Amino acid sequence: MGLFTRLMAHAGYAPMGQNDPRAWGAPSAVAQSGVIVNGESAAQYGVIQAVREVLGGSVSTLPFRVFRRMPDNTRELAKGHALDAILNVRPNARQTAQEFRDEQTQHLVFERNCYSRIVPGADGSPIGSLEVIHPSRVRRIQRADDGRVYYTIAPLSTGSDEILRDDEIWHIRKAPLTADGLRGVPVYETGREEIG
Repeated sequence: MGLFTRLMAHAGYAPMGQNDPRAWGAPSAVAQSGVIVNGESAAQYGVIQAVREVLGGSVSTLPFRVFRRMPDNTRELAKGHALDAILNVRPNARQTAQEFRDEQTQHLVFERNCYSRIVPGADGSPIGSLEVIHPSRVRRIQRADDGRVYYTIAPLSTGSDEILRDDEIWHIRKAPLTADGLRGVPVYETGREEIG
């Protein structure tokens, strides 16, 4: 029995093992200190909340611009492009552009992934709006034999999982990435021991 374990036992805390109900479903989420570190527990720390809010708030005030590549390989601002209005005015019926960018940035810095469903426009345009998908709802990402990447999304409440193809979802990932390169590894996984 290690010193830390003896001290914790003396204070009334039992050592947590693989069969402890606190670790069910996520035994890899237990830090060496015995503390469970996952997205929910890590998000409770004030310093993590502050960093997320500062970065999300700062990035959300920046304009997102859409550019058009010209024949001479230069770029020009694509004024009036439908995507410009979506990114800078109203990405969806629920959020302003600033709220959307804030939420996506907070997901990106904490989960190292942010996802948005690409909703076609009522007029037949390829992109009518962007709906945020919380990273916790993305159950699986896999590359299929056809070369496309498919995302399995959990329902918001009841119902069955939904599978979206890579052209139906906007996924931004931040390094470090998983071995297959399909997903960013969340901060609470790469920093589990420091947080624990």
